[in-house]
Amino acid sequence: MELTYQIGYDETISRWNVTAMGKEPFNSPKKSFEAEVNMEESYVQVVYPVREAFLKEERIQKAARYDGPYENLYFPFENNRIDLSTFLHTPHYIYVHAKAGVRAAEEGSYPFDLYTCGGVRVWVNGGEQACYTPYTRNIAGHTRVNLFLKKGLNEIKVYADELAERDVFFYFELRYKGGTPVEGSVEVTEQPEEIKKAEEILKSCYFQQDMYTEGEVRLCYDRTLLDGDTRVYLTSSPCGTGMQLTDIEHAEMTLKKDEDYLVFAETEESSIRLSRISACLTVGNYVVPRNLFVGIIPKSRIVLEPAATIGERKQQALEFLVKNGEIGFQSVITSLELLKGWNDNAEKGFDLACKKVERHDDCADFSLAPFTLLMTRYRNLLTPEKAERIKAMVLNFRYWIDEPGNDVMWYFSENHAFLFHVSQYLWG
Repeated sequence: MELTYQIGYDETISRWNVTAMGKEPFNSPKKSFEAEVNMEESYVQVVYPVREAFLKEERIQKAARYDGPYENLYFPFENNRIDLSTFLHTPHYIYVHAKAGVRAAEEGSYPFDLYTCGGVRVWVNGGEQACYTPYTRNIAGHTRVNLFLKKGLNEIKVYADELAERDVFFYFELRYKGGTPVEGSVEVTEQPEEIKKAEEILKSCYFQQDMYTEGEVRLCYDRTLLDGDTRVYLTSSPCGTGMQLTDIEHAEMTLKKDEDYLVFAETEESSIRLSRISACLTVGNYVVPRNLFVGIIPKSRIVLEPAATIGERKQQALEFLVKNGEIGFQSVITSLELLKGWNDNAEKGFDLACKKVERHDDCADFSLAPFTLLMTRYRNLLTPEKAERIKAMVLNFRYWIDEPGNDVMWYFSENHAFLFHVSQYLWG
């Protein structure tokens, strides 16, 4: 079966069969380098030695046209490009294969603008017709490509890749620039009309408020689109392309035909959070996800009147964090300061923070400087094993770019530069 849709001028080939995104660590020789610290808020582009090594390999030129199975169907919603952007704290080579169809009324050359931050190769009906490799890391490039299409259905295959350094905008887009409309097509294993219906229902879903401080957290929807009561799955974090509901924590709820909203949560019973969740419907074997955002801050948990002294205000902050904070290094400090020992969240937070520093993850500097408190103020609460782990971690850390390394930690904004140098000073 195929799902079809019209593609007019300046519209995108938006429906694709895709493989799972490939991801593998990228190791390069350890090198030092030089670059200026940016003392302003604006982003500056810095080419790390690891990217130089990646560009020399020209991996995309070795990629063959993929003729294997495409396990997933990409659902565009508000984002018509194939977007698999993510965040990886250490350097990784990422790639994806995609396939789509375009039906042309006549044989000829059809213009498209190709957008990407990484690299893209395009095959049409088995033959390569375009290769574009700006590799400008998170800054989109685009070029005009003219694809020769036969009359009737044409198979378009794409290979896209990039080096992930921290946050990575990993996407590609083929935007049609011709005057004669063409028809898009994608292979599906379920009824196309059922897929489109599920998408329409999810497009109608929205939270009644962006931020809730009290009352019911309501997910609204257009009940006129429902044939009857409809099961919906609300995930605790985004459901990515190809993920199954068994892969992610979720709640099963019902969109009722005779109502306009469902109650996602009661504010007072919820944790404090700013959440990116997915509302999902199932169509046969497909999980159709649409990402939504909502914030929940129960009013009763917020101290509206700060204490008189800075010491008392710090105490208020610690008490708030020990009850409501996410698991991380702050779990360690709040537990040791208030409880004078290690609770479960502190143990988990210690391990997470250590691993971040040991791997030289991006933002490891945020944890490294506070670790000095553990070796000084809270030294009596450390086991010998914890103290030895901190010592090894500190001695093997990279404190600045004049030391050899192959990480992609961000050094070049004023807050990071300050933390790296403070850590180096404090650890001696």
